[in-house]
Amino acid sequence: MLNTSLIVLHRVASWVGFLIFVASVANASAEQVTVRYRVECHPTSASPHWQINVTVSGLDPKHRDVEMLLEDWGSWSDVDSYYLTGLESRPVVNRSARKPERFEFDYPADWDGTIQLTYHIALSRLGSRAFDEHHLLPVLANTYSFGYAVNTLVRLVRGDENMAVARTIELVAPTGWQVVTGWGGLGDRRQTVQLGAAVGSENAIIVFGKPSNVRETAVKPRCEVFQFGEAGDITESVLDIVRKLIPLYGRNTGRVFDRPVRAFIVDTYSGGTHTMYGLRIGFDGSKSPKTMSPYFTQLIAHELFHIWLGGYLQPADDSLVWFFEGFTDYLSLWHAATAGLISKEWFAQRITELDDRAQASKSYGRIAFADPDVKWRDGDGPNETLAYKGGALLAFCMDARLRKAGHAGLLDMIRDFIASDDKTYSQETIRAWMQSHDLGNFYDRHVSGSQRMDVHEALVSFGYALDEKKVPLTYLGIRADRDDLVATVLELDPQGPAATAGIQVGDRIGGYFPTRPSRPDIDQSVDTKFRFGLNKFEPETEGSFIDVLRGQKTLQVNVEPKQISGGRIRSYRADKPNFNGCFECRL
Repeated sequence: MLNTSLIVLHRVASWVGFLIFVASVANASAEQVTVRYRVECHPTSASPHWQINVTVSGLDPKHRDVEMLLEDWGSWSDVDSYYLTGLESRPVVNRSARKPERFEFDYPADWDGTIQLTYHIALSRLGSRAFDEHHLLPVLANTYSFGYAVNTLVRLVRGDENMAVARTIELVAPTGWQVVTGWGGLGDRRQTVQLGAAVGSENAIIVFGKPSNVRETAVKPRCEVFQFGEAGDITESVLDIVRKLIPLYGRNTGRVFDRPVRAFIVDTYSGGTHTMYGLRIGFDGSKSPKTMSPYFTQLIAHELFHIWLGGYLQPADDSLVWFFEGFTDYLSLWHAATAGLISKEWFAQRITELDDRAQASKSYGRIAFADPDVKWRDGDGPNETLAYKGGALLAFCMDARLRKAGHAGLLDMIRDFIASDDKTYSQETIRAWMQSHDLGNFYDRHVSGSQRMDVHEALVSFGYALDEKKVPLTYLGIRADRDDLVATVLELDPQGPAATAGIQVGDRIGGYFPTRPSRPDIDQSVDTKFRFGLNKFEPETEGSFIDVLRGQKTLQVNVEPKQISGGRIRSYRADKPNFNGCFECRL
C-alpha cells in the first residue's frame, strides 16, 4: 500500500471489470436481446437500500441456458444475507449451488423469452463492521450514497461467457438529491445511460446525493471532479493533477484516453479505487485542504495510471498482482515527478521508503514474483506488502537497468503490451519481453528468483547523490519478542518512558503514533537491550501513544519518549546534471 492513504485498495483486484463482453454462443446469434435496468435510491427507509428492477427481452425461448450473475466484487457474498435482499423474479430464479454469485432460472413450459427481476442492495452505514470489512459495497453517508455498477447490476451469462447485449440504465435519486455517475457525470434527479454491446470493461461509479463541490474543464482532456461530504474543497488541486497527468500517460503509453476523466472525492474511506468510468479518491476531512500531501498526489496518480495498467491492459490471472499494483505504483510516481507534481527529492525519498517497507516484509527474499502459486492478497500481510512495495522497486530497478543499457526505459514494455493484439499480459509475456531487452539475468535473479534488489545502485544510476546525516533515536524502554506488530512486551526499563506511562510486561503492542516516514539505521554503538521502536517513532512530535492489547481490552497509552543519539539516515540529493534523461520518456 502506498502508506495508509494508498492502501487500499488496493486490497482487491481493481482490474476486475463490470462487463467484459465476448461473443455469445453460436445458437444465440439470432437473438436481439435488450436489458433495461432501473436503479432507485431509498436512503430514508427503515433498511436503506438501492432497488434494482431489470427487464430482459428478446431471448430465444428454445435456448434455456441463460443464468444471472452478480459479480462478487468486494466479497459481498460474505455478507449476502445482509447485502442482497428482496429478490423476486419471473421466471423464478434460484441460487446456484456451484457459485454464490450465480443464479439459475426455473423456466416454465410456456416461457416467452422475457425476464422480470427485482432485488434490493443494502447500504452499509459509515462505521459499521460491514463497511469497514467490505468498503467496496454501496455505502450511505449523511448527504450521499456511493457505490459501483459491478456489484450492483446483474449480468446475463451462458456458461462461462458473458452475453453481449444492449443495455439501458435509468437511475433515480430521492427528492432533493442528484445522480452523478462515471458514465454521464452530473445529472439531475434522473439520469439515463445507454451502453452498447462493445467489448470492454464497464464498471462505473454511481452516486446519489448532493455534491459539496464540483469543478470541471471543457478543454481537452475533459476532466470533472465531484466532491462529496464535509471535507474542505480540494477539487481545484485534484483537477490540476488530473489535467497534467492524463495527457502525459496517453503520450507515453501510446494510448490516449478517449473519454472524460471523472474523479469522485469522498470522505467515507481513505485510499482509492479505479474503474474505467470514474475514480474514487478518499480524503480525510480532518486534514487541511490547503496542503496537498505528496502521498495524496501519488494516490491520485496511481489510480489514474490504472486506466492503462488495469483498464486498457489487463493481467491474465491473479498471480500478477505484483505487476498490476507494483508497476503502477512506480510508473505513477515517475510520472508525478516528471510532471513536477512532486519533487525529484521526494521521488527518491519515496523509493527508499518503499525499500524499507519491502525489507520489513517476511516474504522479501523468500518468495519469487514469478511463482504462480503465491496468494498475493493477504490483507496487507507480507505477500501484499511485497506485491506493492517490492513490485514498485522491481519496476524502478528495471527502469534504471534499461536506461543504463541505452534503452528508452520501462515505459517501452507498457507501450509494447498495449500495442499488441492481445491486451493481456502474463508471466510468459513479461519473461519474453525482459529477455529480449537484455534483462534475462535480471529476470532470473529477481523475478523467477527471490534475490533482493540493490535500490542504492539504481538511485545512483538514475543520477542521485547519497548524503548521510545523524538523527536522534526514540527510546521507549521496551524489550519485545519482535520488532514489528503485534509485539509482546518481554521486559521494561523501570525508569523508561513506557513503564512510566503504565505499559506492563505481557502487553501486546498493536500500533503506535507517530511513525517515521523513513527509518534510520541504528549505529552499532547503541548497545541498549530495550530496542523496540528506536527507529520507528517520530521523535519530535507531541501526542505520541501506543495501542496496547491487554487481555480482552484495547488501551491507548500516551507516552513521552526520550531521544537518544545513534541514528543515521540516508537521503538522496537530486543531482540534476547527472539525471541524463532519466525523467524523460524517449518515444
